Amino acid sequence: MNYTLTTLSIEEITNLYLYGQPTTPSDLTSSTLIRLPEVAPDQQGMTTVHLDAISFMATGPGRYANAAMSDLINAFMNGEIMPTTGQVQTLSTMDLIAQSNSLLTSYRQFFDFQQYNYDSSSADYLSRAYIYNSTSFGIAKDALFTVDADGTRHIQNFAILPAHDNFDFSSNNPLAWVANAALLPKIDPSAIGRRVDIIFDDTTKNSVPRIDYTQPMEKWGRSPITQSHYEITLM
Repeated sequence: MNYTLTTLSIEEITNLYLYGQPTTPSDLTSSTLIRLPEVAPDQQGMTTVHLDAISFMATGPGRYANAAMSDLINAFMNGEIMPTTGQVQTLSTMDLIAQSNSLLTSYRQFFDFQQYNYDSSSADYLSRAYIYNSTSFGIAKDALFTVDADGTRHIQNFAILPAHDNFDFSSNNPLAWVANAALLPKIDPSAIGRRVDIIFDDTTKNSVPRIDYTQPMEKWGRSPITQSHYEITLM
């Protein structure tokens, strides 16, 4: 089953996991609730949710993603890759990664963090920790990393985009593993739950606002959307 939703609530993701639909079935004793065995990790899940990347990044869990979390961004801004040559240089995200892989240290397009580590006083803290737990983000492929002749560094067409995710009470994170071990027997005692794939389509990812990311922004350690708003406020 495929669903397109703007956001996900704890109740909706739990129902999707248990029953393959966002609402609780009227008859919880129906044999139709017993589904086929779980698919392999590299196969598409039985239930897929398509989420809006724009709202996810602006007001959802993605609002905590920060460019300073990316080793690739830090290495570029610090001059560890693409050293100054006195001439203007520009590389795409993928070309920059390829160049960095030729060095002793390789850098990835993606980075991740645990939602439970951020803003425990926020209204959506429990839903972020429960639904998404560890979230991954990537630098837009169409970003252009530029080093000016004078050594000034900036990234044109820059955006942080959400990576595909899933929900299945399975995690390699030790704290999440303990929490899952306690929750799963209570939420799914009959083991009818199946993995839910969470997809961010290119259509919405391509519509996430792009900015010109600069060294001062990297120093502030602020998210791209916050940084853009901050600059406009100062003007």
